[in-house]
Amino acid sequence: MINYQDKTLLFLKLTINDDRTKIEDLVTRYGFLNGYADVITMAPDTIDLTEFRQHTELNNHYFRFEIANENKGKLLIIKILNKVSGNDFYFDIPSDPDAKIVNSGIVVKWPEQPIPFYRNYILKDEPLGLLNLGSADSTLFVYRYNTDFKVADAPFSPSSASVIKSIIIDSVFSVKSGESFSISKSGLYFVQSDTASANGTAFRIESKPFPKQGNYDELISSLTYFTTRSELDKLHSAKDKKKAFDTYWIEITKSSERARKVIKEYYGRVSLANHLFTTYKQGWKTDKGMIYIIFGTPDEVLKDGEREEWIFERTNQLPRINFTFIKSKSIFTQDHFVLLRKSSYQQIWYKAIDLWRKGQMQ
Repeated sequence: MINYQDKTLLFLKLTINDDRTKIEDLVTRYGFLNGYADVITMAPDTIDLTEFRQHTELNNHYFRFEIANENKGKLLIIKILNKVSGNDFYFDIPSDPDAKIVNSGIVVKWPEQPIPFYRNYILKDEPLGLLNLGSADSTLFVYRYNTDFKVADAPFSPSSASVIKSIIIDSVFSVKSGESFSISKSGLYFVQSDTASANGTAFRIESKPFPKQGNYDELISSLTYFTTRSELDKLHSAKDKKKAFDTYWIEITKSSERARKVIKEYYGRVSLANHLFTTYKQGWKTDKGMIYIIFGTPDEVLKDGEREEWIFERTNQLPRINFTFIKSKSIFTQDHFVLLRKSSYQQIWYKAIDLWRKGQMQ
């Protein structure tokens, strides 16, 4: 969703993984609500998605919609019925009237087409373009921040590392709107057309194979939720990090086979956290990323726009637990959430970590 001038544009990517289903098999309706408390009401007419399709690549379909001014600031609900499977899918998309604070119509896009990247990170040397929808021939200024953002604090910690403090600009360069280029240095980047304003667009540049971890230093660093401080320091200081890494896992799980299973599950979650939750910092470092890595996919998610509640039902291993996240806005993002920390989380957190270390976490 991009707000600029008097327009609101919605860019949508739809991936169809069922070979039996074609785009014509999807019956699409929409509705605008004042908030999450409203009863879902859909417009009577269906949408012909092919009229709004920008591009198709394999099983990925890309669409662009323009939202009428009277619906700015409302909650957009999209319902898609797959006539082949009979399944309904609902998507909630907040149309934040203040989104211009973080996006003044600048799109981080594919190099040769006006299609956005549907992720908050770009890979080093990956071709990209920056398009100013309000002024296609303008000059854009790109600021780099080489800040190593802190890892999320434990959910029972009295403080939080999830709030942006002052950071220093490392370098700046300019590009023409629509021009294709690539970036070779990792970090956080912020793009503006007007340097006197607070409006802009942010994204991260990461090294391959992000969202996976690419070397042993990264593999070890992302163990911070799992290890003790002394264990982490020992791993980082090891001369042969591969040997130390392998030995560590076998020692704590007591089995090579169990170690392989736990490593696969843990780093699979780290990778998906990076893909889903990266904002101004890597996804595994965020509060949502931390909870997802340790507890997995929530059984239920409740939203009201400014907050989310993740509910994990009782299992044979752990009691029922809820985590509440509050939206934390900044010039870099509208989609960063901070966990409401509680001292009561301490016992269940250590229980979950103990299960991981025994290779029993599900």
